[in-house]
Amino acid sequence: MLERARTLSSRPWLRDLAALALLTGLALAACGFLLRDDLFIYGDHPGQFMRLWHPVRISHKLLGWNPLWYAGYPELQFYPPGFVLLGWGLDWLTWGRLSPFALYQLLLFVAYLLPGVTVYALVSRVSRQRWAGLVAGGLALIFPELWGGASAVFVGLVAERLAFGLVPLILFAGWQALHTRHPIRWWLLTSLALAATALMHPFHAVAPILFLGLAALFYPRRWRLLRNLALTSILSLALVAFWLLPLLVHRSYAAPMLRANLDQTLDWLLSPNALRYLTASLLVVLALWMQRNRSFAVFVIAAVLTAVSLVAFILFDHLVLIERLNFYLLDPVRFSAEVYLVLVLLAGFGLAYLPLWLSRRRWRVAGGLLGALALILALAWLGRPFLNLVREHQDPSRFLGKARQSFPLDETWRVLQSEQGRVLFTSHYLYLGDLPTALKSATPYFTGRPIIGGTFSHWSPVARVLWQGSPDVDLLPGQVELTDDVSLAGRSWAEWTDADFFELCRRLNVTTVVTTWDDVNARTFLDSASHFQSFYSDDLFVLYRVLDPAPALVEAEGAEVALLDKAPTALDLHVAEATAGASLQVKITDYPLWQVQAGQQTLAHYADALGLMSLSLPPGTYDVTLRYLPGPAERAGAWISLGAAGLWLAVWIYSLSAGLPTEQNVARSHDRTRG
Repeated sequence: MLERARTLSSRPWLRDLAALALLTGLALAACGFLLRDDLFIYGDHPGQFMRLWHPVRISHKLLGWNPLWYAGYPELQFYPPGFVLLGWGLDWLTWGRLSPFALYQLLLFVAYLLPGVTVYALVSRVSRQRWAGLVAGGLALIFPELWGGASAVFVGLVAERLAFGLVPLILFAGWQALHTRHPIRWWLLTSLALAATALMHPFHAVAPILFLGLAALFYPRRWRLLRNLALTSILSLALVAFWLLPLLVHRSYAAPMLRANLDQTLDWLLSPNALRYLTASLLVVLALWMQRNRSFAVFVIAAVLTAVSLVAFILFDHLVLIERLNFYLLDPVRFSAEVYLVLVLLAGFGLAYLPLWLSRRRWRVAGGLLGALALILALAWLGRPFLNLVREHQDPSRFLGKARQSFPLDETWRVLQSEQGRVLFTSHYLYLGDLPTALKSATPYFTGRPIIGGTFSHWSPVARVLWQGSPDVDLLPGQVELTDDVSLAGRSWAEWTDADFFELCRRLNVTTVVTTWDDVNARTFLDSASHFQSFYSDDLFVLYRVLDPAPALVEAEGAEVALLDKAPTALDLHVAEATAGASLQVKITDYPLWQVQAGQQTLAHYADALGLMSLSLPPGTYDVTLRYLPGPAERAGAWISLGAAGLWLAVWIYSLSAGLPTEQNVARSHDRTRG
């Protein structure tokens, strides 16, 4: 035993390995049920699975065109693609042998575990107490709230949780850079962590930059540190330019979306769970008293100031930017996660030092035992909501396999697979008993057919049409399911006529309309409409066929058009006898990266009232080709990212000649400024 203790003392990495094994064991005990070859279907998970499956297993392009939802859209250009990159990496590490479901479930578990590991690393470094890191890492695993917490894993906010887990890595690398005499490699690692966080969810990259900037102000070399932080931030932006630059150029195609109003945001910030962690975070004064270290005090003060600044900005965003200036791009509630992270960090510091503080009293043994008991009780108090959350989601009915046994899903998919054209869902969420799920969004996976509707909130122009009646709306609702069986395309069901709804289906190339058991208004309308005929029903679904004339993917006025060949990013057409003023309607989302050629002539295209592609045809007979190709912003962004990656690597190699910063460097740091 003595020899083993000496080994642990002389090899600190063994203690880190033991702590990480303990955190992983805790994660397995709590959420190991996610690791199975089955799909967790609660909430948004089926849609997030589709976002992973299509680029990784079908298109093999991260930012390519996805034809499966809403008449096509470059899905991951307008949704942070970092979690797909991580899924791609996991697929590569497992030699592509995992099924799509197993790969997605592995990604979920990684998303759950990541904050525990990164918070452990950060708190252990700042406090120089691995015990404190272990307590804080455990709190990061059991924090139950939606924004960044465990609930994010269960409802499908996978990228949100991964970004929450990467923020401590930014703080860790940046904190090392602030306290090292040769910081260049730590700044490089900070830029890499910042870039990864931006790809997971760019809103989460704001708080760590703010924290490091506030911390730098407490040191004599503040202007040099702030300059280095600015250069680091610029480098991280350059690393993600391949995604960010096209997003900025094409931003008009993605209307902003607000997930919560002011009252809802305040309810989250002041939730009982958040208040529990706020109460526990007050114990950080014990850590401050015992550490008596300027560097540690700076960390705590900067963390508190960061949280206060974020809350102030959230209020400013709601009350001024949104309500007075109608500026919606910064969704305020998305900045809540780092407020929670500060509470987790401070609570971890305080609770870890509670037994140590009590054991330093006059009665050391009794105080230590009392402190250990207090810590256990505090962790049980903080962990109770999480345990209730886990018990709720461990229900086997939340997996696809159980749902398939309980409901005739396979038969519905078989029937849908036998038809052609797009499927229009009249509602978005499906209730399997009392289970809300976006399972409809996975219809293309099970049937091979593209869909309109049936997903969570989405940025596509055609999605905007389906929810609000226009592709040009300024703001999207955060909970599109509130329109289920109330309205479609901006009209209540009582306002629709048979002819108008048929015209909508024809223009969207919809051949099948699907309602669910609770879509009473939609079913009443369709049952009485002469252009629609019910051909399949069960306890969950009623399927309607759009009667002749059948919709087609392309239509022309003043010309004859035939579809020669079709691929996700290419269409070949033959136009015959086009007259002057002829036009062509292609029922895919109009987007600038589509290039249209008629012989040697490039044809301009534009969006119609549904956001679909229209163009004018020259007279004559000829072939027309449509190709989805990268544009100037895509090429420039790729070159900038490639150059930034080369610069990053060159500076890293150069820094090797200067030597790595040592523990002695870190210990000295700015200790000369201690009080």
